[in-house]
Amino acid sequence: DPATAARVESIVDRTARAEEAAKEAEAGGPPVISPGEVCAALRQGACAPWDALLVLGGGVPPAVDRQLRFVANRCDAALAVRAAQVESGHGAPKILCLSAGTAHAPQLLSPAGLPVWEATVSAAHLLARGAPAGEVLVETTSYDTIGNAFFARTCHADLVGWRRLLVITSAFHMDRSAAIFDWVFKLPHPSYHAVAGSSPSPGSSPGPAKAAYELGYAATPDEGLSGAGVEARAAREAKSAKTVREVRLHTPPRR
Repeated sequence: DPATAARVESIVDRTARAEEAAKEAEAGGPPVISPGEVCAALRQGACAPWDALLVLGGGVPPAVDRQLRFVANRCDAALAVRAAQVESGHGAPKILCLSAGTAHAPQLLSPAGLPVWEATVSAAHLLARGAPAGEVLVETTSYDTIGNAFFARTCHADLVGWRRLLVITSAFHMDRSAAIFDWVFKLPHPSYHAVAGSSPSPGSSPGPAKAAYELGYAATPDEGLSGAGVEARAAREAKSAKTVREVRLHTPPRR
């Protein structure tokens, strides 16, 4: 009975996701390390090379040629990881700067009155410090962290074949970011049957495919924010991270 089989599969899927979410919550989320530890692992050959480094957005830049301090830290961490990977004998990873801006504040405008995307300010920071132009990309569609993850995947990773991605953001922002990126990048995609080795047999239903992504998380210091500012942001982030995990747990599986 196809209907019964579908219901059973749905129950099994929800149970598996519940167990995964419980384990993740118990462990405090995915493992997070510092950019320095990533660099050391690359130089020692203890870490496989990254296809791309994802630099998350953080708010409206103070000027068209200057990034927020804590976002600049994220950019500098990406430069350090890139250099370590090149030194280790591997090819340089792409650096993808994320975010058009934020929905919670007015958009930064150029002297000509045109919108200045947050990602382009981050990219300018990287280029000014020696990153090759061909290795720096921007995502200028999203206005929040969920959008960062969604458009990083659908407009970049899915299209060009990146599989090992290092997500770089501030320590206060990491818990929710990791919850969101794990959620978005674990969603299946029909074209990944071959990658995951799960091609259906002739005449059978294909079922859900598995997304073949490996994500790492590197947290940068919360410099540029007051102690009270960090505490307030961290509290909001923790509450939002809990909500994300609850939504993820109850989201129906994609077919």
